[in-house]
Amino acid sequence: MATLGQEIFTSGATLRRFILLLDLKHRQKTPFALRPLLRQFGYNVCPAATLREAIEYIHVVVPSLIIIDTMQACDDVYEIIERMKQEPGCANIPVVLIAAPAMKKHEEIASRRLLTAFIKKPVQTEDLYRAVQRALERVPRQNIRVNTCLKAIQGDLDGVEGYATELSERGMFFRTTLTQPVDVRLPVWIWTEDRQIQLEAKVIYQSLYGEGTFRGPGMGMMFVNIKPEDQTYLRSFIQKQLQAGMHESGQ
Repeated sequence: MATLGQEIFTSGATLRRFILLLDLKHRQKTPFALRPLLRQFGYNVCPAATLREAIEYIHVVVPSLIIIDTMQACDDVYEIIERMKQEPGCANIPVVLIAAPAMKKHEEIASRRLLTAFIKKPVQTEDLYRAVQRALERVPRQNIRVNTCLKAIQGDLDGVEGYATELSERGMFFRTTLTQPVDVRLPVWIWTEDRQIQLEAKVIYQSLYGEGTFRGPGMGMMFVNIKPEDQTYLRSFIQKQLQAGMHESGQ
């Protein structure tokens, strides 16, 4: 298993907050099955297979969120959560539990306010996304956003080149050192493997060197004028990216 330091520095420049994924499904063919999907959401995921490994990670850096994927009994999970929350700085860390619907007692843990969310198996992509958003983001996103690396141009076709490194059906992060002022509207071109999309977008924030965590320089942009067929295509494109992650994870 890679060290936490290796996880940080090999994860890619667009990943932001850290999620500790404690996978307690012992003897399963697909350990850490949710990791690819969580990374598609744009988060760095540190995997742990035991409580001991989880606490070792916590001693290096306190995670933003703990997700427990388990088939264990309720009492065992309760003790594990209690033990992790006793670590310095961990008392208020949100915890999301993923378990089989038959384990009704897991819902009791949520009622004791030990959990931020309880997700029943089989995991639905949107359920997981919204649970993570509610736990981590000050303003949870309504539309699923995935990591991408798509060629993009602002302005005319001979304009400033960059990359769409985060994409939803309603907006994107345009990675470039040549940013535009907030509220400026400008034409944008995006290329996927099988489509060229032209739209109009508005700059809603700037990210410069040294700002944010791993995001890099660029602009957050909201689509203000996009053809309905292109928006439908983007919705389908994003779902395919998520399905690929779920296929990789064996879900």
